[in-house]
Amino acid sequence: LVAAAGLVVWFVMSATRSAVSTPSVSVVGSPTLQGGKLYFTLKVVTGTVDPAQVSVVGADSTSCTALENNVLQCEATFTTPPAGNEVIARTPAGEVPIPFTRI
Repeated sequence: LVAAAGLVVWFVMSATRSAVSTPSVSVVGSPTLQGGKLYFTLKVVTGTVDPAQVSVVGADSTSCTALENNVLQCEATFTTPPAGNEVIARTPAGEVPIPFTRI
């Protein structure tokens, strides 16, 4: 009985630790595309994300700067602006859709 209880406690603690350490990212504000540059902001909800590990699918380059409160201010540069009004950002937390407005 004690061994079974210990196993349950270990499982719950492992699951909780895994969930807390897995990064989670969300888009904040209103991303905009102006010419060939997309400006967007990401909020790291849980875990940590290295700004250098963020990229935008189809962009020639992506750069992000870490701000206070786990916020990443990002800019993606496109030779050919994307069709439609959404791109995908790849982060350690997975792929995040970035809907944007053209200016």
